[in-house]
Amino acid sequence: MNIELRVLSRQDVKQALPMQEAIAAMRASFTLLYQQKAQLPARMEMPLAEDNADLLFMPSYVSEYHQAGLKIANVFRNNPAKGLPLIQGLMLLIDTQTGQPCALMDSTYLTALRTAAGSALATDLLANKEAKTLALFGTGANTITHLEAMNEIRALEKVWIYGRTLAKAQAFVQEYQSHYSMPLMATDDLGKLAQAHLICTTTSAENPLFETQQIAPGTHITAIGSYKPHWREVPGKLVAESKIVVDSREACLSEAGDILLPIQEGLMSEQHILGELGEVIVKQMKVRTSTEDITFYKSVGVGVQDLTAAHYIYQKAQRLGLGQLMNI
Repeated sequence: MNIELRVLSRQDVKQALPMQEAIAAMRASFTLLYQQKAQLPARMEMPLAEDNADLLFMPSYVSEYHQAGLKIANVFRNNPAKGLPLIQGLMLLIDTQTGQPCALMDSTYLTALRTAAGSALATDLLANKEAKTLALFGTGANTITHLEAMNEIRALEKVWIYGRTLAKAQAFVQEYQSHYSMPLMATDDLGKLAQAHLICTTTSAENPLFETQQIAPGTHITAIGSYKPHWREVPGKLVAESKIVVDSREACLSEAGDILLPIQEGLMSEQHILGELGEVIVKQMKVRTSTEDITFYKSVGVGVQDLTAAHYIYQKAQRLGLGQLMNI
């Protein structure tokens, strides 16, 4: 018996799940996670040392979707120098009532989309309402979607772009300024951070990108780039002084150097984590108690985000007839 598989390109994925709908999907995703309605086996990581790369395998299952998913993410750190994406991959969606695969889709954009949508959701819940200036670290796929997502939940007035080099930041601004009305400014001046009410780090940095004293009171920081226990984008002292929310305690306490290193250095304990994002949503937790508080959201990414995004994408694709149907 042939299996009918819907194959969705990056453009199909983008058309099926606009950013505003992606943010709503992530609210559903993190609610399911906190309510323990998702099965998420530990992410398997297979290093490819000779190729300066990692293969990541992320399975997930949500019974109310009647679907399971497997995302394969390939992180090849030499790719940007070759003009190729740092992260590439595929998402497989499986019908759990029959065991048949029902969709195969690009996960490169899906990952950047669901990550940015989750960041925007966290920012909307944690940041000061008047926060409208943004500093973005990175120039890759996650930076592109984070710019879109942050502008979706806040009418941004000014954005600073920090790249690995100033030239990379300038190239980013040149490519994307026409898509936005607010000014995008390439810079390598960390002194500008004092003017940023929102900061997003989307890099694979192994060491902090800035100093604690360069961050103004009241800032909200989102860190999504570094995903290894010995890597971090944000200084440990700053994290310890912040109101901390994570996507998943379990995942962050096993993978996130931004959380693990300050704990190892004795700057904080696990109890400094106030809650998971889903907990903030379900319990309507008030994390920020003052406009002067610095809030910090750390995300390493969890499979239920991918599955929820893929579930929404597949539903829309069926309605709109997106993608190609293949018999296998």
